[in-house]
Amino acid sequence: MKKNVVFWCGVNNPEHADKYDSFKWFEYSKQSWKYWCENNDVVFFEYTTPSLPDLMAHRVTWQRWFDVFNQLEAAGIDYNKIYMIDANSIIKWDTPNFFDLCTDDRLVAWRDSDNLNWIYECVKGWDEYFNFNKFNISRYINAGCLIINETHKPLINQLKTLYFDDYDKLMHYQHTVKKGSDQGPLNFLIQMNNIEVNMDLPLPFKLTHLHRKDLFSHNWQLNIDKTPFFIKYGYIWIFNGFAKDQRTNLMSQAWNLIKNQYDPKYKIVDRVTHKNQFKNSTSRKFKRDLIDYFTENKYSKFVELGCCHGDTTAAVSELFDSVHGYDYNPDNISYATKLCSPYSNVTIELKDCINQEWDLDNPDVIFFDYVHDQTGIINGLNKIKTSYPNAIVVMDDYGHIMDTVKPVINNLIKTGEIEVLKTIGESAGYKASNDKAFVDVEGLIFKFI
Repeated sequence: MKKNVVFWCGVNNPEHADKYDSFKWFEYSKQSWKYWCENNDVVFFEYTTPSLPDLMAHRVTWQRWFDVFNQLEAAGIDYNKIYMIDANSIIKWDTPNFFDLCTDDRLVAWRDSDNLNWIYECVKGWDEYFNFNKFNISRYINAGCLIINETHKPLINQLKTLYFDDYDKLMHYQHTVKKGSDQGPLNFLIQMNNIEVNMDLPLPFKLTHLHRKDLFSHNWQLNIDKTPFFIKYGYIWIFNGFAKDQRTNLMSQAWNLIKNQYDPKYKIVDRVTHKNQFKNSTSRKFKRDLIDYFTENKYSKFVELGCCHGDTTAAVSELFDSVHGYDYNPDNISYATKLCSPYSNVTIELKDCINQEWDLDNPDVIFFDYVHDQTGIINGLNKIKTSYPNAIVVMDDYGHIMDTVKPVINNLIKTGEIEVLKTIGESAGYKASNDKAFVDVEGLIFKFI
């Protein structure tokens, strides 16, 4: 079966070690891309050895085009679409699978508009070589990140033939124009051959020149959340447009902010749906907080009363010996069963938890989420207290604007009936997919005293 590929260009050129700070930043990029590829069933291909060893005469930026198909085929990879990306990039842990947005065989690229004077000089310089007076500068693309497939072999072969047949003249223009290497010629060949280019993928999938756009900053006027803009609003962050010897420093700072998000224990969380996508789910932070808590506090049996589509059920599947999800809605059961099918320790069952007996097999942890009116919540918690007094209880919707969970929990705290072990999930102000904002923390973990 054909698979999509991330062709990650991370070639260490010893001749440029000083200029690029020994390429220390490669590791941040590689870890992020390997994590994302594994989560999205994409092949991660590490391009580290170009076919021509003289990297000063034959730059990596040129050689990657000549090697991409040959090296994938030599490795026995049955590829579909190939995303070419440089090692000066970091992909956000929960980035949607951009291959899903590429529904045809067009080349996929993003317009380059970060430095218009640089681009103008590039086009002007290379136009003298190609003698092509119809170049549309508004279609000038960035060659550092684009998606190709087998139909683009003729284009790549033409670039390769041009390079080796006219090497001396190409290098003369490259050193005269001084605006990159392969990017100008590739743009000209694409337009001269009327290659269709899909330039419709959203900009967050290619955030370049972060400093020019002030994306390293945060909203200092509100000063509530100091998360940099590029992390909050972007998916793929490309650290370019500044002095090369600054790259390690900037990428390491970014990595230190977000490296915990790439912990393998969170992989399942990044495969399921969250509250900002589906209002009846829990947030990504809620699921991660559950994982953190129950990684430190080990229990065997987890029961979810009101599992809905099974997103949280799946997220905790690796933490317990057995996980049981119950819901009264047949459609929800269908969703949850399909989502949780890869996990052999998870069972999903249709059950009316209001009118039927629970008959739970002494659960250690109960996620109670099947009713949302105050009377139902009180009755359900009384049932847990009576039948399973030693169970740890998890609840969400504490901070929901409907304000039904919070009063019940606050009363139990006031009367000394429960001990809150941890608050979890998003904070006040977080908006679900229906645009309703929390008024307090999303949920909590507690036990009866």
